[in-house]
Amino acid sequence: MNRPIRPVDASSLRPLDRAAIALKQAPICAAAAATNTRIATALQSELRAPFACAARIEETPWRLRGLPAGCCYLVFALAAEGRRALLELETGFAAALVDRLSGGTDCAFAPQEPSAAEIAALAYLALNAMRAARASEPIEAALSPRFLQIARDAREVSSILAKERSWVSVELDLSVGEVQGGGRLL
Repeated sequence: MNRPIRPVDASSLRPLDRAAIALKQAPICAAAAATNTRIATALQSELRAPFACAARIEETPWRLRGLPAGCCYLVFALAAEGRRALLELETGFAAALVDRLSGGTDCAFAPQEPSAAEIAALAYLALNAMRAARASEPIEAALSPRFLQIARDAREVSSILAKERSWVSVELDLSVGEVQGGGRLL
């Protein structure tokens, strides 16, 4: 018995982000994997502890629907593209990075607003990470990433995010020593 084939209801499908799919297939993706290793090595040296970052590109477009509480944002310029990138870090993990940089032990912290000293320490780590990223010729040529600032204000982050309708999202699983955290690169 032959049954008629019903068309697929497009509303039930997950929307795919063409930019994310293209990015996965682009040669720069291989360079990004090598750069991730280079950044992890640079941060390990500064933190004097094992540092790891596993990244995966989300295939659905990320849209601004509000900012999660308990996160801090590092702002980067992609000079070759004339755009911005944001690194969202769980505040507790960011505090653990700062603690580790200052010689502390591996422990997680409760999320709270970062102090001026913590912001300076995070900026130092970000500058080291960018130096490692720029050492990759394909990354430097395609993006020219530069660290700009740590955004302390949700309005500031929202104004950066509002410049685009959707963003490519890279989910990050991070660890330093025994502390694990999460982040997202937009």
